[in-house]
Order: sequence, then C-alpha cells, then structure tokens
Amino acid sequence: MQWAICLTVLLSVAGFSMPAPVLTPLFLDTEKELFTALQGLDQVARVWWLGAVILLYPIGQLFGAPLFGRYSDRIGRKQVLQFTLLGVATGYLGMVVAIYTGSLWLLVISRLGAGFFNSNVAIAQAIAADISTPESKPRLFARINMALNLGWIIGPLSGGYAAYAWNDYSLPFVFGMSLALVNMLMITLWLPGIKPSAEQRQQAQARHLQTSRWALLKDAKLAPLFALTLFSYLAISMYFSYFNVYTVDVFDFGPRKLPGVLYASVFR
Repeated sequence: MQWAICLTVLLSVAGFSMPAPVLTPLFLDTEKELFTALQGLDQVARVWWLGAVILLYPIGQLFGAPLFGRYSDRIGRKQVLQFTLLGVATGYLGMVVAIYTGSLWLLVISRLGAGFFNSNVAIAQAIAADISTPESKPRLFARINMALNLGWIIGPLSGGYAAYAWNDYSLPFVFGMSLALVNMLMITLWLPGIKPSAEQRQQAQARHLQTSRWALLKDAKLAPLFALTLFSYLAISMYFSYFNVYTVDVFDFGPRKLPGVLYASVFR
C-alpha cells in the first residue's frame, strides 16, 4: 500500500506541474493567438490575465482541500480521493477544450475547478498517517516527500518537451488529464477501501467542531509554522510561475527551453 500512496503523490504533482511550461507562452505568444479575448491586448494586459489564471488554481485548493478533507474523515479516504481525481481530470479536459475553441473564460473556469478538486496530496498524506506506526511514519513521509519533489521534476520537463515536439500547447493538459485518470484507476485497483467506523466519524466530527481553521491560525504555537510555510510556498510558487514570464518576455523562450532553464537556475 505504501508504494501506491507514493505513486499517487508523484502522479498528482506531475499532472499538476505538467502544464507549467506552456501557461506563459499560451498567453504571451502573439503568433498563435489561441484566445479571441486576448486579441488586441498589450503585453501588460496579457500578463495580468496570466497572473489571474495562475492564481485561480491555489484559490480553488484553498476552498476545496478543507472540504474534501472533512468528507474523507466521514465517508472514507479512498472514495473521496477517487472523486477528486475525477474532478481534476474533468478540469483538465475543460482546459483542452478551451484551447481548441479559443474560449478564455472556459479556461478560467476549468482552472479554478481543477484547483478546487486537487486535494489529492493532502488526502494521500492522511492515508499515510492512518496506516503507519510511530516507527514507520518518518520513513513513509520521507518517501512521500521524495515522490512529491520527483513529480515537480518529471511534470514540467515532460509537458514542455511534449508541447514543443508536437507544436501543440494542449498536450500537457491532455497528459495531465491522463495521469489523473491513471491515478484514479490505480487507487481503485490497489488501494483498499477502509471506511471509518461510527466512533471514528463521531471523533472526526468532534474535532472539526472543537477546532476550526481560524482557531488553528490563531494558535500562538502554530502561527510561526503557518507563516513560515506560507512564505516558503509563496516564494516557490512565484519563482516557478513568474520566472517563465521573464524568460519568455526577454529571451522569447518556448516550452522546450523553459523547464531546462528553470531547473538550471534552481540547482546551479
């Protein structure tokens, strides 16, 4: 079961990060001009639209992850994980259709929806916490962290080179959708469905009632850790998202060069 959880995390992160190299060219490439709503807009307006689309994904996660986390406590991790992966795949399908039809608003809605359903890593970590012992927990979570980082490497590299090789900006989204469906099938076949007992559901409900998200944020002991996590992820997200804008705008890089330059600058 442990390797199935690690593969779930790897495929989820790879599917999420796969479109990263094409999002910036998708908005700044004036030669292809895939979206009719962007025609005639200057560079500044295009960058604003790009920033909004990038922002929508974590906004969706902000509202979706706590909701699906509560449901996974009540009805079971496996069922919720399957449902969220189906939602992510549907979101990527909407993005593919948006690119082919030139509908910017469909891309916006699909991006928000995919983010809303993408709570897979958090649920996989909850499963790991449920099945591990105090002795095995550090080793299992270390493997999950390795799978997470490996997904960040595999996703952008494969997505960028696929878009370049076939000259099609929709391919990374197609691959992301495919990974979500493969992940869902793998979970269906290999991850046992463990439904919480009535006592466990009552305990989970009691925890949610006693400790709200706002109460946790106000906890003096946890606040520094939350702040450190927030700024760390903010720095990483801004770098991975807006470094592409700089290289495309200044050097006119495409999907093939963006992943290589990005990781070269990180590991230099």
